[in-house]
Amino acid sequence: MNDDTKRSDCARAFFQDQYHDFESGSNVDIISSWYDGSNPVQITIIPFSSGNGGSCQSPSDADPFDASRAVAVWLSPYAGQVSDPNDGSTYCDISINPEECLNIPFWDIDGNELVLYGSLYNVLQTNPSSVNIYIPEGFDITLPISNMEIRFNISGGGDCAQFLKDGVTSCQVDKAWLAYTPTDAQITVSGLGRINGWETMKQQRDQNIRMSDGEQGDIDTLQTPEDFSDWQSIGYWYIYSIFLSLASSSSDMWSIDVSGVETAWGSRRKYCLNK
Repeated sequence: MNDDTKRSDCARAFFQDQYHDFESGSNVDIISSWYDGSNPVQITIIPFSSGNGGSCQSPSDADPFDASRAVAVWLSPYAGQVSDPNDGSTYCDISINPEECLNIPFWDIDGNELVLYGSLYNVLQTNPSSVNIYIPEGFDITLPISNMEIRFNISGGGDCAQFLKDGVTSCQVDKAWLAYTPTDAQITVSGLGRINGWETMKQQRDQNIRMSDGEQGDIDTLQTPEDFSDWQSIGYWYIYSIFLSLASSSSDMWSIDVSGVETAWGSRRKYCLNK
């Protein structure tokens, strides 16, 4: 590994509670003692300066590490379910046919509740035995993978069905909570691609939607009838800020199986929903 900027002459590789120091540009093996080819390994490499005439094994400065230029290295012998296993599951390669498994989260009315359904809702309505999602290496997905639901109780004021059509008609809600679309399907997500939170949260970022102390957004505070238009964007924020949120009652040994997938640009979260 070489620092082309010439800002650091050394680097430190971290794995769990171990580390190796090495000179920038040197041909040194820092992998073999940590990676045996059977289990995945994540290594973080941070450049640092040894100081004038210093040694890479003994940094001279009290805080020499340039953590703003850290490099994450992921090693895995398993690239994910790269092809359809033809086992009766609903299979999606996100780079080819994402619509077979994922939908854009959407609002609908269920009885006396306004519901924001997650991205797995449509496929789960087909009652699949299993859902197998593959995110290839180097590919970014800009949707959360989730069967989570955000539910609002309709308090009786206004016309919520019309609100979903025009976004203007009054609609009153008085409670909100978290649920999951029920399923007994096994859900598998694999691959070396990533869920890109920067793009996933773009709408919320552009509209300056935040969840802050002392401001509307703590969804547990919804206890009396309020206009739904004040809460709709918060529902979106909540479901889009959790990049992977899965629940299943499958009897398989692993009802939820996630491997290799990376999440990036995670959101700071603090609020919970309780019915």
